[in-house]
Amino acid sequence: MQDFSSDRGQGSYTSWSRRLFVDAYRERRPISGSIALTHRCNLSCIHCYLQESRDGRELETASWLDVIDQLERAGCLWLMLTGGEPLLRGDFAEIYLHAKRKGFLVSVFTNGTLIDDSVLDLFSRFPPYCVEVSLYGHSAAAYAAVTGDAGAREVVFEAVRRLTLSDIPLRLKTVALRQNVHEIELMRRLSEELGAPFRFDPLITPCLDGSTQPCGARLDDDSIVRFDVEDRERRAAWRKCLDASQRVPRTSLFTCGAGRFSFHVHPDGFLSLCLSDVPLYDLEAGSFMEGWDGVVRERRQTPLPDDHACSGCRDQAFCGVCPALARMETGSDLGLPEHLCRTGKRRLHEVESLSEQP
Repeated sequence: MQDFSSDRGQGSYTSWSRRLFVDAYRERRPISGSIALTHRCNLSCIHCYLQESRDGRELETASWLDVIDQLERAGCLWLMLTGGEPLLRGDFAEIYLHAKRKGFLVSVFTNGTLIDDSVLDLFSRFPPYCVEVSLYGHSAAAYAAVTGDAGAREVVFEAVRRLTLSDIPLRLKTVALRQNVHEIELMRRLSEELGAPFRFDPLITPCLDGSTQPCGARLDDDSIVRFDVEDRERRAAWRKCLDASQRVPRTSLFTCGAGRFSFHVHPDGFLSLCLSDVPLYDLEAGSFMEGWDGVVRERRQTPLPDDHACSGCRDQAFCGVCPALARMETGSDLGLPEHLCRTGKRRLHEVESLSEQP
């Protein structure tokens, strides 16, 4: 789900957007989507799950503009432009402006290395809903270890500074890895100094082609759970999951908003439930709504077998196991990623223990 309503604006906007997502889930309306303009990237991050997908086919400009037109007619409001690195597309500005003119709340996910004067001018004249920049460390050494490019650190930090000075809505994030975990607090402090929201995620998956190379950068279970309980915002979010209304027995293969109010379009124009899920429908061979009401609906309605290890589990919110992650980890939608299940149980135990404290 690509919804920044909790930290953009107050009061009426937050209430309106939350109601909209609740209604969209119930009525199955595609109000939030992401499109990966490319899988290409100018960095070589050790944790990237797209490593063998970087040279694949990409839609031409006209096709992307047509996709955006179709999304507008389908009622989509929030649109994320991502990659790979989306700013590698020579036609990025044209695609971005087309989405803006269609009235979308456009977010851009980028590694920050290609934010030059022309991009700053574009975002200043036609402000995005948000620019979300991925940081890979606080030091040049961490950037070298994660991305293979020590010089990227200075380029990205300068871009972040200029985005802030230009009053462009900015969020910062990082992936918690063995190579940068010791610098997460430094990145958080930088975000606080800039007045930008910050988040980190320890989830690392195998590549889409099945390679487990990225998993070598994954934190151990204890480290992941420790970050969850020591980080104030993450701890508060997990404690909310203890609410009985959040802990209902799992009966469906999919339990998130993917395929109900959100979707993803891959660089080759194939529609799927989310960026990690299987490509389902070629938008160059048919319309978005045909795919949404056809194969996407069908996949989203897949039941969870009664004999599945997760059947009836009330703690799915704590592990995050889903078909897309299961397939990437085990090769099957019905597989059980043991490390996610194991970490989820530890997380639940720690959060319950904290909740019992006075």
